[in-house]
Amino acid sequence: MDEALVHQQLVMRLDGFPVEIELPRPPMASAQAYTAVSVTYTLDETGATTTLPSSQYRVDRDSTPGVIRTNYGGAWPGHIMDYNSISVTWWAGRGDSGASVPQGVRNAILMLVGFWYERRLAADAGSINEVPFGVRALLDAQRWGSYT
Repeated sequence: MDEALVHQQLVMRLDGFPVEIELPRPPMASAQAYTAVSVTYTLDETGATTTLPSSQYRVDRDSTPGVIRTNYGGAWPGHIMDYNSISVTWWAGRGDSGASVPQGVRNAILMLVGFWYERRLAADAGSINEVPFGVRALLDAQRWGSYT
């Protein structure tokens, strides 16, 4: 599961604008202090950057993962095609603390800590196993889409 458990600000860099920008590490944060989404891009060879006004794109927080799309009938702005010329910043996570993490995930974390505590050696016959079955079952219950 590649999910943001607690609130965290994330930055993704792109070389060019795709049709839509899929934001990894869901869920997108929904608390007022954590809803900001920013798209910055490089204009030309001088390296000058500008921030795309939020009125020129739509943020779909209900999709998993979240998605940024142009307005209906709109288009992404012209920009220099270069490595990391676009920067997208957003907030992800379920809440400010571990209390907002689903109980099944918290139980899986505790089980893993206990498992690793019992098997502290870098390599021995007992530590070359997969994740314990109970942990796998708890985390499998939290899967969604192609993100696991």
